[in-house]
Amino acid sequence: MTVDEFDLRWTLRSEPRWTVEGGYQGMTFSVQMADSALRELVLELPFPGETPTGYVKSFERPDILPATLEAAIRQALEAGWKPRSRGRSFHFKVSDDGQ
Repeated sequence: MTVDEFDLRWTLRSEPRWTVEGGYQGMTFSVQMADSALRELVLELPFPGETPTGYVKSFERPDILPATLEAAIRQALEAGWKPRSRGRSFHFKVSDDGQ
């Protein structure tokens, strides 16, 4: 996948889940430059099925479109992720209105 001038590869890290520490969490993805293993981006998408009242509809795995992932990566770039830099993983929680 190419976003802006970056040739990227991504993998699924985790399915939507519930954890004691963080409550309901959406799918997470690992994103890195395709030709090197520099600074990793860890994207967390919003939890699917959460209603405004806080109730959860289901734990089904949502369909993730490439455009959704591309928009999330662009949000992370705007928030300061620099894929060509070195350092710890950049963790970014995607906002609901950014998809």
